[in-house]
Amino acid sequence: YFPFYERAEALGMPILFHTGIVEKCPREKMGLRLSCGPANMRPAHLAAIAAAFPDLTLIGGHLGYPWLEETAHNLYYYPNILHDLSGYRGDVGWLVASLDRKCRDGLPGTRYFSDKILFATDALCYGNDASFRDALRLMDFWELFLEMAGGNYHRWGEPEERGKILAGNARKLYSELKARGGR
Repeated sequence: YFPFYERAEALGMPILFHTGIVEKCPREKMGLRLSCGPANMRPAHLAAIAAAFPDLTLIGGHLGYPWLEETAHNLYYYPNILHDLSGYRGDVGWLVASLDRKCRDGLPGTRYFSDKILFATDALCYGNDASFRDALRLMDFWELFLEMAGGNYHRWGEPEERGKILAGNARKLYSELKARGGR
């Protein structure tokens, strides 16, 4: 896939990867060259791509659940890897602990986890009212979770930090991609 990654990097185009578990797929739906198992969807696989293409933005979907430590590794070591919250509510204890763990420890270019997580719905939004309401409910869930779990005790519970996860990081990513000539 390296030629695809090279082209996306040249275009300033981010790539979203499904990371984590996946719904089971019957054999008859797999096709000749399609695999539906989670083996190739581990977040750790993004590290080699991120290292080989440092100007390519990689987004891992679903926080890579259940391989959450691999996700933490990605967020910590690779400035061009972000992860989204779509479909994730599996281990909120890990999320709280990881958000509490700051990435700024003196290493150049590292950021807090709250700077590298994107809100996403994982909902099928086809323009109908029910899908739109589902997406808004997920937004409400994450906003309330971040506020209540973060509260007054954690940096990521502050309104500015919650705002980054809920929309600010996506806006910043979009601006950075536009500045680099992305389409």
